[in-house]
Amino acid sequence: STAMALALLAGTALTSCSKPEPQAPVAATATASPAGTPTAMDHSGMDAGSPSQAMDPKAPMIVAKAEASGEFGAGAPVTVTLHLTDMASGKAMDADSLVIAHTQKVHVLAVDPSLTDYSHSHPVAGAKAGDWSFQFKPKFNRPYRLWLDLTPVAGAQQYVMVTVNETGALAPVDRTASLTAAVADIGATLSFDAPLVAGQAAMGHLQILRGGKPFAALEPVMGAYSHIVAISEDWSSIAHVHPLGTEPGNAGDRGGPAIDFHLQPGRAGFLKLFAQIQVDGRDLYLPFATTVAPATTALAPTSAMPVYVQNIAPAAIDAVKVVDAFAAAIKAVKLDVAATLLDPKVLILESGGSERSRDEYMGEHAIGDAAFLQNANIQLRYRQAQSEGNFAWVATESTIGSMNEGKAVALLSTETMLLKRTGRDWRIVHIHWSSRPVPKG
Repeated sequence: STAMALALLAGTALTSCSKPEPQAPVAATATASPAGTPTAMDHSGMDAGSPSQAMDPKAPMIVAKAEASGEFGAGAPVTVTLHLTDMASGKAMDADSLVIAHTQKVHVLAVDPSLTDYSHSHPVAGAKAGDWSFQFKPKFNRPYRLWLDLTPVAGAQQYVMVTVNETGALAPVDRTASLTAAVADIGATLSFDAPLVAGQAAMGHLQILRGGKPFAALEPVMGAYSHIVAISEDWSSIAHVHPLGTEPGNAGDRGGPAIDFHLQPGRAGFLKLFAQIQVDGRDLYLPFATTVAPATTALAPTSAMPVYVQNIAPAAIDAVKVVDAFAAAIKAVKLDVAATLLDPKVLILESGGSERSRDEYMGEHAIGDAAFLQNANIQLRYRQAQSEGNFAWVATESTIGSMNEGKAVALLSTETMLLKRTGRDWRIVHIHWSSRPVPKG
């Protein structure tokens, strides 16, 4: 059966409040230990910030120190200054060291330990190399965890985790589940095609409302119509997901009311989600909460399995999104969606066989792939992607656990996809799949 990889990811963020009593700066450091390891990410699944992923060994390992000035929970802005350094070289990570991703060089996702106060900020480079600063309004006098989402010029996209106001009081997670949200006059509902299961990708759907009616005037926010962030209940991992489909091309474009995305939770338990949208020039954060069930299919253990590593060139990020969207659509048995991502003359090679067109693959092979992958547990192990001109290639290694004729099956899978860009849209023109059983012992 077909080997299709679905992606992993992680991160979090913070928010606001009144008249400040200035405090001495509180410093915090993210080191290379598992709790604060910079992690490779690709905006499609979930587990960054946790030790289950490893970063690209060729990429800079970034260390972050943070100083916060101002009173947390007082209703006034708190200023955070970050100091970013490449651990290997000791070089300060200034603006020339980072590439722009979704309109910004550094994204800061922040959240308090109760997972109720979240925000998304963008630091600006300071006069001193490696210094970056931003302001936010924390609602509570609590610690706030910051996930810094950035991409070095010489490496892959990473998250670096750091905590500020560490002496603040902890608070329990508000575990109230809710698939509806409302902020000001904007409401939204969240649904998934299937219950969330750890290690399995799921298609998610947001419906945005205003005054109880579908709202189709979402404004672009950082190059997308929404940014969806999912945070694990233990405050240690995060996913940052962007909608599927065409992104806005200019400030006058509008989106909604439907926002589709896919998410692959890395672990079972309570999950808090925030959907960031922009309406009338206002940034709004719509809160949702749900639970993730434990994985039902176990992969055969092997010490030879590597941890997750990726090396994705910034120019290939949009092509990777198409690869992930295709895999998620097949897994969710949304074959009509999958077909739109294939070139009509796509060439597919697998196990000595071939399909030489989209219609040939969708007519039979895709149906079998969907049946096999629908309840599979797919774990990404390695990914590399590069782009040159209007072509990009994405190579993926993964493990797949599923059932075949009532028996558990565990496979090592490799996949290569070649994509061609026409205008702003990438389409898959070639796929090569190969798989073999996971070695025992």
